[in-house]
Amino acid sequence: MKAGVMTSKGFRFEERELPSPGAGEVLVQSISCGICEGEVYRYNQLRESASGDALLLGHEGSGLIAATGPDVTGWKTGDVVTTSLGGAYSEYFTVPSDRLVRLPPGVSPKWAVGEAVACCAYSAKNARIRPGDRVAVLGCGFMGLLITAFAKLLYKAGSVTVVDPVSWRSKTAGRYGADECVTDAGPLDSGSFDVVIEAAGASAALDDATRLAAGHGRLTIVGYHQSGGGIRSVNMQQWNLKSLEVTSGHCRRPLWKRQELENILPLLESGQVDLKRLVTPYAFADIEQAFHDISSRREGLVKAAVQFTAP
Repeated sequence: MKAGVMTSKGFRFEERELPSPGAGEVLVQSISCGICEGEVYRYNQLRESASGDALLLGHEGSGLIAATGPDVTGWKTGDVVTTSLGGAYSEYFTVPSDRLVRLPPGVSPKWAVGEAVACCAYSAKNARIRPGDRVAVLGCGFMGLLITAFAKLLYKAGSVTVVDPVSWRSKTAGRYGADECVTDAGPLDSGSFDVVIEAAGASAALDDATRLAAGHGRLTIVGYHQSGGGIRSVNMQQWNLKSLEVTSGHCRRPLWKRQELENILPLLESGQVDLKRLVTPYAFADIEQAFHDISSRREGLVKAAVQFTAP
C-alpha cells in the first residue's frame, strides 16, 4: 500500500506492507482522512527544524472495512465507517473496532472526518449551553463553526455571536446558525454572554473571552494553544470576581468521542449540518499542497481532507 510520510523536506510516498488487523481490530480501506491543525503545526515545526524523524500521521479517517481481526463482532467487510480516533495518510489502516462509527447512507465518508466532528460535538456539550443562553464563539474555524451549529440546533441557544478577524470566516458562520458575525470583539459589551467558547487558540481571544463572559458565566476553552509553548497569561482577578466556570472543551477519550459522534449523526444525515460545504477535498497525491494551503490560510479553506478512493 502507499503511505504519505511527513519529513523535514515535506511529504514523501512510500510503499509499505498491508497491515493485518490484530485482536479486536479491523482493517479499513481509506476513502478520506481529515487534516488536523495540530498536524499542520507539527509539519511546520519539522520543516523549520530541517531535521527529525519521518512521521506517518492522521487520525480523522473514514472508509470501508476490508478485513476484521479475531474477536471482532458487529462489523463486516464492506461496512462504511468513520473513526472517533484513527486513520492515517495511507491507503489502508488498522484501528480498534470500538472506535468505529457506522455511517448512514446520507453521510458520505468523503466528508465525515469523524474524529474532528466528534471533538466539536463534545466541546459543545461540555459548554453546558442552556435554552435561551447568550453565546459567544471566538474563532470561526471548523470547530467554531460546528459548535455554533450545535449550540443552536441541539442546545437551543437564544443567540450566538461569532467573532473572527478574517471576514470571510466570520461571514460563513451565518450559514451555521450565528445570529451576529463580527470581526472585532472590541465593540461587544463586557459581561454580556452567558457562555463564551474560545476556539481561536490565541492569547487575545482568551482576553476577549474573559471580558465578554457574564458574572457566573461559563467559559470553555477549545482553541489549540500552540504558540509560545502553549504558555498563556489570564486575568485571574476577573475570573475570580466574575466567578467564572472555566472548562476545557477537549476530549482525550476515543470512546466518549464515539458516543458524541453517534449522537449527532442525525443532524448530519438530515443535512441540518452540511459537512460538504466545510470540507475541501485534496487528492492523496496533493497532500503537500493541502498542508501548504492550510498553513498559508487560503481563502475559503475551512477544513481539508485527503481523498483516496471514490465512496
